[in-house]
Amino acid sequence: MNDHDYTEISRAFVQAVWAEVEPMAPAVEETGRIPYDRLFPVLRRIRAFGLLIPERYGGLGLTVSQYLPLIAELAKSQGGVRALVHVHNSMAHALAAMATIRPPPSCPARPPASCPSPSP
Repeated sequence: MNDHDYTEISRAFVQAVWAEVEPMAPAVEETGRIPYDRLFPVLRRIRAFGLLIPERYGGLGLTVSQYLPLIAELAKSQGGVRALVHVHNSMAHALAAMATIRPPPSCPARPPASCPSPSP
């Protein structure tokens, strides 16, 4: 990702954290519950669940160096939301590292039991 695109993504992310996520923080702290119905539309719009996912799989494809300042900014607002976003990105990043765009030619998209399991 070029510097200009990253700057725009970062600006929009930080702005949304403080304008839209932070106002939810007191209620999260008080109730111990995350208001998913209000939070998830914001996180989807800023593509928070695709920060580390490669672009070829529909994510933003940020490097870890680009990702860390964004997740740190989110942690300043509400730790539970930071954990939610970070765990998702960490798992998605790990899965993307093992993924292939298509299955091997010897196996269909939904392999029968006779197809070998992917090796780690």
